Amino acid sequence: MRPDVPDRLCGYHAPSMRLFFSHPWLLLLAPVAFAWVWSRSRQPARAWIVPATDLFPPTTKGWRWPLASWFRLGAALAAIASAAGPRLVLPVIVPAPAALMVVLDTSASMAEADIPTVEGPPRRRVDAAVDALSTILRAQGDQPGWTIGLVGVAGRAEVICPPVPKLEMLEPWLRGIQPVVVAGEAGTDLASGLVLALRVLEGSNSPAKAVLLVSDGENNASPPESGLSLRQLGQAARALGIPCHSLEVAGQGGGEATRSGARGLLSDLAVLTGGQSLKASAASEVGERLEAFRRDWEHQRMEMGAPIERPLGIWLALLALVFLLAAWQRDWNRSRGFPKLEKVSGSDSQA
Repeated sequence: MRPDVPDRLCGYHAPSMRLFFSHPWLLLLAPVAFAWVWSRSRQPARAWIVPATDLFPPTTKGWRWPLASWFRLGAALAAIASAAGPRLVLPVIVPAPAALMVVLDTSASMAEADIPTVEGPPRRRVDAAVDALSTILRAQGDQPGWTIGLVGVAGRAEVICPPVPKLEMLEPWLRGIQPVVVAGEAGTDLASGLVLALRVLEGSNSPAKAVLLVSDGENNASPPESGLSLRQLGQAARALGIPCHSLEVAGQGGGEATRSGARGLLSDLAVLTGGQSLKASAASEVGERLEAFRRDWEHQRMEMGAPIERPLGIWLALLALVFLLAAWQRDWNRSRGFPKLEKVSGSDSQA
């Protein structure tokens, strides 16, 4: 979570609703309400109708309260809570404006056709990556606030397209990418591509930023054109709060020793920056890995919007009135009719 965006959500822990009071000190009157109800429970129900309470014995003994007393307690507590000015604050989760830079390997090794498919001949590594990226971008097209840019990297790196909000603005550039086979520029310098991506994202105002490196796992530029290693760039990305993810489009060709070393660097880069390090060895797996990345990215770019406040005072006041009416109803039912006076005897009348 970036320090300058304190309300960003991370992981899967969504904020919950909260209850606030404008005058919380009024809640200290709750014991007074309890004492009043207990005192009232010691009086007969007819004391509310007939002021001569001494003519009737107490209706309750000990701590056993009639239902009317519980209604009065609920009315008193609801009235106190209403006077304290309660309000319910509901969080609003909205997508944060997001900027994603894709660093796509366009070296000569990406032209190898060794990515298995379910039907048909194997595909080139670059074609499998471009098709999966186009599919993900097309699914992302309706989401607000999403911008995506593209950096191509072979022996040197260049920004092919800065972050744009529309797929139709990026897809021609993406579809037009071809592996570089020119001598002297056919290597892979992932570090220089990452430098350009971080520079573009550093100038973006989006609070959610990320880098996705799509490569076949080779990184044979020594030294890199930028003069910085992937580990050094990972430390810079971590300081900027930009996670760096990687997807290895792993073909079945040679160079496994070279790829294993680069794979370790990409994995360390993901761990250092809080990103993911994914690997796909078939055309269908490339799409699945990118779709998993997209879902996680959608969740990570959620943030808090302006919360909604719901005042509860009026509802608690109505609840207190309902409880009070219920208590009066119970008291009235218990006090209907007065005790009949016994007829005096004849001798007493004569006297």
